[in-house]
Amino acid sequence: MKQGIYSVSIDAGEPEFFSGFASGEGQFQAVLFATTGLSDAEHTLKIANENSRNIEQYPKYIYLDVDYFALTGEL
Repeated sequence: MKQGIYSVSIDAGEPEFFSGFASGEGQFQAVLFATTGLSDAEHTLKIANENSRNIEQYPKYIYLDVDYFALTGEL
């Protein structure tokens, strides 16, 4: 499956855009986003499918698949 463009933002910040494209059969369990240095507080992570940003150039690359989330920190 061919993935398209997706965005990631933390705490209503400006979104960062990434391409989920992988050739062939695709790539599974790849890191879509990682960050460090967040304060010890509650945060909001937003991952959005942005297929409308490239639908004319890549009309079939409209999917965003997420296998799992891994959050780490200290309690």
